[in-house]
Amino acid sequence: MQYDDYPEFNEYIDRLYGNEEGEIVIGEFCRPASTVLFEMDRIEYQNLYNQYLDEQRELFLEQATDIFPAPVAFYYERALHGYDNHNQRLHYLRSTWESIIFFIYALAIGEVIDSSLIISSVRIFNNQRIACNGRGLLGDRLGYKLEVIEKILDFNDDGSHGLIIGDLIPVSIIELLRELNSARNSFSHTSALSEEQAEVFFEDLHPKIQDLLFELRKLSSLSLLKFKSTTNSITRIRFSRFKGFSLRDRNYEKDVDQAFMQKNLANLRVEYLFCEFEDYDQVICLSPFASALNHNGQHYIAWYKKLDDSANKYFFEIVSDSPTEIDLDASIFDKPIQALGALL
Repeated sequence: MQYDDYPEFNEYIDRLYGNEEGEIVIGEFCRPASTVLFEMDRIEYQNLYNQYLDEQRELFLEQATDIFPAPVAFYYERALHGYDNHNQRLHYLRSTWESIIFFIYALAIGEVIDSSLIISSVRIFNNQRIACNGRGLLGDRLGYKLEVIEKILDFNDDGSHGLIIGDLIPVSIIELLRELNSARNSFSHTSALSEEQAEVFFEDLHPKIQDLLFELRKLSSLSLLKFKSTTNSITRIRFSRFKGFSLRDRNYEKDVDQAFMQKNLANLRVEYLFCEFEDYDQVICLSPFASALNHNGQHYIAWYKKLDDSANKYFFEIVSDSPTEIDLDASIFDKPIQALGALL
């Protein structure tokens, strides 16, 4: 345990036990309250930190469906409040962690492209290079996506490449996602779960989802943006913004810089989805791995699922109460895929 590892907790202790400046003052002695506690009683410091963490976890989980990125929050809210039976509830819970995988995968690849980070030295599984094809980044295996996410996070950490996801996504959550993916395979291959079996699965998995959401709580500072149109100003863009469990889009205008326009001029299409890192004042493109697609006259957030090479089509799954697979001409996303291929 190092004092500098917990800046938010230290500020909390300073506010709670210090003076207006957060300090303990005795005569000429003047030190931050958190520093005094850490140096004088490490055990009590740890005990108070554990209490603080429990309180923060409870508070976060109470509002997670309002502040988490839309697809994840949508399915989690359904698992808590919008189900008709235990089988459906388990389905919504599974969709929650699958959406987390799809989302952080799109974030990782999207930021690699946005930062033009060359990852040709990254190796996965049995020392394989990452491939941009149907057996690689464009495939449908969740296990492959998790491996890629983990190795990109490791690569960023080892080389201090400055990817924002390195600050938001602890690499430790990959093992939990692998565990959940394994559980998914176990009950998905069961022909028909009884209500009692589905309830048992849910009660076993739900605490793990809560742990996962709390570990990924910094993602609550992100919003999904769907391009709508440009304005009279070339650097002011009209988007639809998605936040929390509602999939209803809200009009949102944002000023972007010239760097964004240079990277994304060809991406300003209605099928493209972007992510705003609110605390970093940065917007990156997530497509094709997360996109905004029209289906039966309505626009949906959609996760990329797989490639049909023979027909040059990408298949997506829309985020909704009844997930539906739809296809789109792959050439719509040629630019980001070509940019990605050049980095491998």
